[in-house]
Amino acid sequence: MEKKDIHTWICWLRIVATVAVVMIHTCSSFVYHYDLFTFTTDEALYMHTLHRLCVWGVPVFFMITGALLLRPEKKITYKVCLRKYALRITLCLFLFGFVLGAMKVAGSGSAGVGKILAGALYSVICGDSFDHLWYLYALIGIYMILPILKAFVDSDKDGKGLAVALVLLLIFDFVCPMVEGLTGGNIAFYIPMTYPVFYVLLGHYLATHKKISIKVDLAVILLLCVAFVVAEQYGVGKKLAGYGSPFTAVLAAAMFDLFRHIKPRSDGKVEMLWSIDRLCFGVYLIHPVFIHFSYRYLGITPVSAGDMYPLATFGLCAVFFVLSFGGAWVMTSVPYLKKLLV
Repeated sequence: MEKKDIHTWICWLRIVATVAVVMIHTCSSFVYHYDLFTFTTDEALYMHTLHRLCVWGVPVFFMITGALLLRPEKKITYKVCLRKYALRITLCLFLFGFVLGAMKVAGSGSAGVGKILAGALYSVICGDSFDHLWYLYALIGIYMILPILKAFVDSDKDGKGLAVALVLLLIFDFVCPMVEGLTGGNIAFYIPMTYPVFYVLLGHYLATHKKISIKVDLAVILLLCVAFVVAEQYGVGKKLAGYGSPFTAVLAAAMFDLFRHIKPRSDGKVEMLWSIDRLCFGVYLIHPVFIHFSYRYLGITPVSAGDMYPLATFGLCAVFFVLSFGGAWVMTSVPYLKKLLV
């Protein structure tokens, strides 16, 4: 997003979605490593529930991409996609993936420098670095097919074709897999597509159509959050609240539409909002470093506060976000890194 294209609601949405992603990893980095940490069933249930409630964050990132890059006035060519978008993310992936991969290899045991460097490079190529980098691999793929998506939405003047495509993708790539997971059965029919593509198209569709009522958005969000909490209590939260879940898709759509109601501003505060927005990508890239260091090396986890772990989780999330925000700001002071991150 260029400065001339500032949308107040998108800036706010990206910032809040970034906070949601930091919360996801504040929880998941703790509860998914049973070999490293000790926690009770109640603590794990709490962490998993918070994770589910914030799962809309990453889908919203893809939706913002669709809203910004598929809009009618935006010119998209393969040259732009490859040289400007895909190349930038690829460089970020290899730079940060290599550093994070080296940290992971070094932390797994004693290894020489050569093995650490080779292991780091291998982890980037195989996608075995820090888990959150999967988003960059998916984003590169999105940029590769963006001109095709753009041609499709540009030719669909009234949006009816896109609406049909979204419904079909939702049914075959979201609902059917969820039904399979819940029933243990098998549904052979599917559309060979991935959910990031769905979210990119959904973001464009919502951004170019009439807003839904704020009351409806809030009602949907509240209802689904309650459903996720209940589902987690019964042990099916993972099946209902993954990125490829229809419930997550609806929640992400409601969050996206809710922020569209934020009125645009033209005062000095927009510049500050823009500055914060520009650091979100850097925050996304480096926040696991602070979580990793705190949990593995300092031994400071959400349950370190004992019975206060519910508040401690939010406190740690805030600390990780502030530290990552500061780290992103420092990185953008380096000219080369600034070109990659902003």
